[in-house]
Amino acid sequence: MQTFDYLDHTTTSPIFERIVKRMHLDLPLLLALVLLCGIGLIALYSASGQNINVIEAQLKRLSVGFIAMLFAAQIPPRFYQFSAPWLFSIGLGLLAAVLVIGDINKGAQRWISVGGFSFQPSELMKLFVPLMVAWIPMSQS
Repeated sequence: MQTFDYLDHTTTSPIFERIVKRMHLDLPLLLALVLLCGIGLIALYSASGQNINVIEAQLKRLSVGFIAMLFAAQIPPRFYQFSAPWLFSIGLGLLAAVLVIGDINKGAQRWISVGGFSFQPSELMKLFVPLMVAWIPMSQS
């Protein structure tokens, strides 16, 4: 398990330290992510003609993303290691399924519709390919 020694020499509260350790988060990476999201929101506010509704919609999306990140951080790394080849195989199968059952939209066949819900398997592969790339050297050692 990863330790957070850099927290021992700071003036953060013990409660905050326990939360970060318990949530399995890397504090410098989390702070960099929050900083980048803040810069993105400022840029979006400027580019949208200072429309606060656009910022509120983006904040909702960011909230969903942060919640998903917190859930993903709680999954043990061994699960990712075990599931990488399976997820990659499922992703390849979904990419092949697009050729057969995919919806054509704007001249391209990219989407799969399941019960009123549409998704692009290529978006799932953006998650599965790095898992597989990390799994390959792990499986050889």
